[in-house]
Amino acid sequence: MSNFATYPSLENRVILITGGGSGIGASLVEHFASQRARVAFLDIAEQPSLDLVERLAPTARTVHSSCAAT
Repeated sequence: MSNFATYPSLENRVILITGGGSGIGASLVEHFASQRARVAFLDIAEQPSLDLVERLAPTARTVHSSCAAT
């Protein structure tokens, strides 16, 4: 039994998750992606985000952007 609620259908729905690189956010990204939703996420921490994308591969399509503070 899943720890998450089951939705009627999330296939091709677009979901944006902030703080999605680790913790609860990453769990939500993985869950919604497993239900075939189109998930976009961002996080201030680069490496955890890259690790999550690696776990979601090969189904993940990525656009990576890095902003450096000056």
